Amino acid sequence: MWITLRAGGVKRKNRESGIGTTGFRALCYRRRLAMASSPRTWRTTAARFAFLFSATLTLSAGILLAFQDPSLSRAAVLSSLGLNLVASVVFALIFSFFSTERQERALGENLDDQFSELSRALLVQIAETQRTYMPNRRYPATDSFDPDFNRDLNTSIASTASYVFRGPSARYVATRLAHVHHNPASVRISMVDPSDESALYRRAADRRLWPSSSGKSNAQLRDEMQDEILMSIVALFDYRHVCPVEIIYTADPSVYRMEMTDDAVYISWYHADASLAKEMPESLRFQNGTFLYGLLQLETRRLFELSKKGVTFSSAQGDDYLEEHLRTVSGRNVVSTEISAWRAEHTRYTAPFADYLRNL
Repeated sequence: MWITLRAGGVKRKNRESGIGTTGFRALCYRRRLAMASSPRTWRTTAARFAFLFSATLTLSAGILLAFQDPSLSRAAVLSSLGLNLVASVVFALIFSFFSTERQERALGENLDDQFSELSRALLVQIAETQRTYMPNRRYPATDSFDPDFNRDLNTSIASTASYVFRGPSARYVATRLAHVHHNPASVRISMVDPSDESALYRRAADRRLWPSSSGKSNAQLRDEMQDEILMSIVALFDYRHVCPVEIIYTADPSVYRMEMTDDAVYISWYHADASLAKEMPESLRFQNGTFLYGLLQLETRRLFELSKKGVTFSSAQGDDYLEEHLRTVSGRNVVSTEISAWRAEHTRYTAPFADYLRNL
């Protein structure tokens, strides 16, 4: 109650003195600033007073002592003081000239050393940040196969123990793995569920800007997408004799494609401005040890752990197993003749890519 009365009193006092609430707050803020800066102001004032006091005291003592010699007249004392003042000024000028030059040189050298140390520390910090968060290579979007991207990715696969692919469809994965002179111990694939209509139409809509999609309806692009996925499954099934192939089917949003090896992860961004009308999107390479590599590695591991729809192909399985799996995953009545047709179509579809890899 007392606080309320005090506050009311302040408000009434402000109204009576013509100071509004805003003005009163500004006044209080200025007073707080003045109180905060008062110790510094007091120290400066005290230092100036001490200097002036000591100078005045020394000058007075010197003049008083000079007049203690009875043999010296007043004029002689004043003349001596004048000569000493001139000598002091000359000495001060000479000392100031040489000392200022040396001080500036020393200050410049000190600043150069400090800037050099700070520059080195900044460069080290930038390098560490770049290694942690930045890609070490960029590949532009193209309508054909990019030699730098394929060469770097093949080099990574040639020394990796595990290979992971995440994307809408793995249409080129089996062909790439077959043309790299190295057999990874583990191949894991994540792609669009061929029975998920929403995911199929979503990716079909993204492909409408491709030159090869000109004049095709969404339904046609959706059917092509589903056949492409089933064709990829057949090709990956045929790779099972090299190593087991684990596949999971998800509602992939088709935002990017990821290919991960032991030393790097390659991210292809479908929705970059330069990628929208290109069949081969813009790609980035992140080294093992970067933030994005660790994030995607953990995310992918958990994605495979939690997935409820998938399969693992091994060399003990035959075409009857593949036929049953395709029926289950697609919801279609797949027969053996379709499997043969998809094998032939995959060979024809990837023949230019296979020739390209052989000549790379």
